[in-house]
Formats: sequence, structure tokens, C-alpha cells
Amino acid sequence: MKQATHSISHKNELTKESKNLFFVSTALHLFNAIEAQHFFQTTNNILVLLFFGNKSKDETQIQAYLEYFPYDMLIIFNVGDARRYHAETVYLLNTLNVYTYDKFFLGYFSANLRRIACNIISQEMYLYDDGTYSIALHNELYNKKETPSNGTRLIKRYSEKKRKTKWKQCKFLLYDYYREYYFIIHGYRNDFRQIKLNFFTIFSLTSHTGEKIVKHHFKRLKQILLVSNVCLSKQKKKNIYFLGQPLDKALNMPNSTYVSFILQIVSYYKSDNINFIYVPHRSEDPCIVSSLTLNNCEILVPNIPFEIYLLENNIDISHLASFFSSALFTVKVLFPHIKVESFQMPFNHQKRNDIEVIYDTIRKEKIAIHILEN
Repeated sequence: MKQATHSISHKNELTKESKNLFFVSTALHLFNAIEAQHFFQTTNNILVLLFFGNKSKDETQIQAYLEYFPYDMLIIFNVGDARRYHAETVYLLNTLNVYTYDKFFLGYFSANLRRIACNIISQEMYLYDDGTYSIALHNELYNKKETPSNGTRLIKRYSEKKRKTKWKQCKFLLYDYYREYYFIIHGYRNDFRQIKLNFFTIFSLTSHTGEKIVKHHFKRLKQILLVSNVCLSKQKKKNIYFLGQPLDKALNMPNSTYVSFILQIVSYYKSDNINFIYVPHRSEDPCIVSSLTLNNCEILVPNIPFEIYLLENNIDISHLASFFSSALFTVKVLFPHIKVESFQMPFNHQKRNDIEVIYDTIRKEKIAIHILEN
């Protein structure tokens, strides 16, 4: 059986004061961690790199920007075999719980990460952005039927998803009980009443009872990557960058349907003589790119997050569009002068009610939304 691999290294000696803990799994998490550390001016920083499914690409992107995060202690946690996930999580908790924490930051908030959060003792816990997932999560995070006497809302054990069959739902519940008792047997809690979650975000979220919403504008990231030096008159062509999304996975949408929507959008911009550049999502089906290439679409495949690609290549973007990608928000924060637009499919997203919540947030940010045709 393939074992999980871990490593612990120190850049500086930790002092006796309380520590600050940062969980990072993607480049976006790291950029948010850099921003949070700078905003709160934390010291005694412990950075935990949690690698899961797409480990090789995530690690490559994170390592490229790791120098910008002032960690004192670095823990790399890689689950090599999913069957050992809970055992290795207990090992990680044993490692971390020798310290007390002032602030604890994380990006993912899956059911397993919620159980870890139950068992990290900190003065404050913040969730930083993992794309538009933050909007959806904030909307469905709390169990309104179970509100403790102190007025804070009880966090749900896991994010609710519609499963296709009763058997799959039953199988999931059995697994959830298994991991609950696995933690209990090893001396760890599953008490979600202990979690008081705050948000460190670029989104305009409405605070719930006792919840802190700290909004930021990637000030530190701009300083690091010298966004202020971008020449605003550099770009000659009228280009629009369209950011793709893996809707085959998110909405179970056939590739042919997705491609037809993209070609409809291409036609929309052709009438204004705008050059259309398609930027595929990293987990998008390659067949989609092939189909769009056959239809004479210009394709751009950056090997780093799109926002960072723009900054590092000194590209003066003037126009951006997507369906409901988080980059609609992040690029708008980094490049306030640009035009941003969103497109919406002409049907209800029955399998993902949270998508409607994301579109509501897009409207609040005054981003234009165009409804596509069937």
C-alpha cells in the first residue's frame, strides 16, 4: 500500500507566543494566505500544504510563489492513498496540537476539513476564498433548525449534495458515521458547535450572527507583482478573454451543449468586431478545446492561474467574460478599469441551487449578465 508522505521544515525558530496556522492546497489559497498574513500582520506562522487529487500541478504552482509567504515552519502533507486519509489526518492533528493558535486560516471546508477544524484550538478561524465556492458555502453553511442558546448558528457536518439514488445517499451516510467514530476512537471531537467561522474574502457577503466578514482587495498581491506598473495603453487589439468552466462535471452538461453555448457567445462578440480568446479551465475536458479549435477559436492555455498570468506578462486586459468563474471577481479587483461580463444558461440549475446564489452576487457587484438562448 502506498504510504502518505510528510515533511516538516523550519525557516525560523518558533517563539513561545501563540502561533498562526495556514492551510493551503492551491495557488489561489496561497495568494489568499499571503494576503491574510499581511493584513493581520501575523508572526509565528505555520504553513501546512495539503495535497490531494491534483497534487503535481498544485505543488508546482505553489512552489513557484512560496517565497512570498513568510512562514516559520512548513509542513507538507500528501495523502498518497485515500484509504489512509483518516489515519493520516489523525497524525496531522497530533503534530499540530502541540501548539495553541491565535488565528487559523483555511480554504477548503469539506466534511473532513470541518472535522479537523473542530479539533484545532484557536482564538479566531477564517475561511479564505476557494473561488466562488465561498459564496455558495456561506449560503448553505449553517443549520437553521439547530441554533445553540448563545445565538451562533450550528455549522452543518457536510455540504449537502443531491445524490442520484437512495443507495448512494445511504452509502454516504454510513461513511460519514464511520469517519465520525474514527475520530472519537482516536480522542478527537466532532462537536461542530465549537466552530465559530469568519470569512476573509473579496466577496460582498452579509454577516450572520457573530460572524466577521473581512473584505480585502489583494493589496499585497498587487505590491508583489507590480500591478501598478501595467501600461494601460499597451494593448492594441480589442480582445475579450473568456474563461471556461468544467460544466460537464459541475452541471453534468454534455460537451456538445457546452460548445454550442461558447459558439453562441463567440457570435455575440463578432458583431462588435471583438477578438475572442478562450481560456480553458484546468480540469476542463480536452475534447472541448479540440472542438473549439476546429471552429477557429483562439485558445490560450496559461500554466499558472489566469490572474497571475496577466500580471506576470504585463498584459493590459480590457475585457473579460465567463459564466460564473471566480476570476470575474478577482480580475476585477486587480484591474478595476476593465469591462467584466457574465453569461447565464437559459435553464434552472436544479443540481446546483448555489449557482443562483453566485449569480445574485455577480449582480450585486454590478457585473452585466447576458442570458443565452436554447
